[in-house]
Amino acid sequence: KDTYPEGYAMACMNLALAYLAMPAMDRGARLRAAAAIQSLREALRIFRQDTHPEHWASATVNLANALQHVKTSHPEDNLWEAVALYEDVLAVRRPGEDPMGYARVLANQGNALAHLGAFSRAVPRLEEAGQLFRAHGEHEAAESVENILAEIGRKRENIAASNEKFGDGKHK
Repeated sequence: KDTYPEGYAMACMNLALAYLAMPAMDRGARLRAAAAIQSLREALRIFRQDTHPEHWASATVNLANALQHVKTSHPEDNLWEAVALYEDVLAVRRPGEDPMGYARVLANQGNALAHLGAFSRAVPRLEEAGQLFRAHGEHEAAESVENILAEIGRKRENIAASNEKFGDGKHK
């Protein structure tokens, strides 16, 4: 770590990716996911935005993805942290430089926001991601985003119906 910090950070990031790529079918899956998250946090101690912007962005997105998908006792906290991490990356990435990378981060953030029920924040991000995917011929990715948007639409309809049935959300 002290002698070859970049190599150490890269090893941490690669270890995390290896853990995350393993099938999550055994009892050790949660432990591997936790180790992956810690390895990414360790990599980010060295890969900072101002000194290693590309590695920082990669490690940050990988950490956000891991937080979003890991099974945990505090999923809401992890989702909000993932949303913030995606926002950090979106603040420095530009759609003109890497439109597909930008679209993937938008889609991931929109998905996390949708899981949190923050639909008004999720929809614009997902719509922009879908437009970028379509514009660049990534039709499968665009369809995935459209499926999330359709699910949000169904959830909004269910909420509206519930509010009508129970008087603006107040159960009587």
